[in-house]
Amino acid sequence: MQVNSELGIVIRYWVCRPEISLQVYNKKERNFRMTNTYKRYSEAFKRQVVSEYEAGISVHGLQKKYDIRGSGTIAGWIKKYAREGFRHEMIRIQTKDEIQRIKTLEKKIEELEQALGKVMLEKLKLESIVEVLEESYGVEIKKNEAQSSNGMPTKSRPSNGK
Repeated sequence: MQVNSELGIVIRYWVCRPEISLQVYNKKERNFRMTNTYKRYSEAFKRQVVSEYEAGISVHGLQKKYDIRGSGTIAGWIKKYAREGFRHEMIRIQTKDEIQRIKTLEKKIEELEQALGKVMLEKLKLESIVEVLEESYGVEIKKNEAQSSNGMPTKSRPSNGK
């Protein structure tokens, strides 16, 4: 308790659970009036709240359960004490046109992947035909090829500038 005799004010405070409450007594008016209530949370309490968050309870649910009013209070504890950090849910809000456009693009990607696969198969087929012809007739059909850095043959340009 603090006393200021000049102003006639007595400040009385007490701590209960995580709250610190203050009352100010004015001698002239002969009454106590409440001032702000400040909450101070212990580290054990903070860790308990964070562990409940990690168990799957939402931040909003924890605020209601423990009457924690600050919007960033639990978020700060999670940043400081949580093993994994925040759980985020992605909610995609799109118009019907955007959804249709995405579906069209995904279909186009699938078609292009199939076309690429067909081209790769055709290339392998042609290369194997060339190898069989080379072995059968003893003539090298491949011309102007050089090895690339990945070991695959690539076409090189003729050195005479043509």
